[in-house]
Amino acid sequence: MNIDEAINKAADHIERNPQHYSFGQGQVIRGHRACMLARIGEMAGMLEGTGHDVVAQRLLGMGPNEFYSQIAQVTPLDGTDPVRNVRTIPKAMRMVAKQFIGIPVNVREIFEPRIIPPPAPPAIHVNDPVIPDEVPF
Repeated sequence: MNIDEAINKAADHIERNPQHYSFGQGQVIRGHRACMLARIGEMAGMLEGTGHDVVAQRLLGMGPNEFYSQIAQVTPLDGTDPVRNVRTIPKAMRMVAKQFIGIPVNVREIFEPRIIPPPAPPAIHVNDPVIPDEVPF
């Protein structure tokens, strides 16, 4: 699945089930109320309990506030809060999804830098002979 597909599936879900949308519910929990990012994470197959901040960073490469700012920018000004107006959210999500067309959901994980721990020091065994640095003659 591509990122844009996950966003569009989440938008479809919110449009069909507005009662399951809640801006304050920021964790992926299937079958429960969720915010936009948590629903996107669910559609992308992220684990239950994943927070909206992890979904935004891992999947979209941005923080949650940046995502919600993008939603607000494409939402027409009608005097309502753009991240709480369930009537305008799906359309705004579809507009934001266009920037992710064709990008697989796991591509960000592929290119994320990984922290590789340093190698462990060699093991010291009790019965190993102690060799001094300098041997006096």
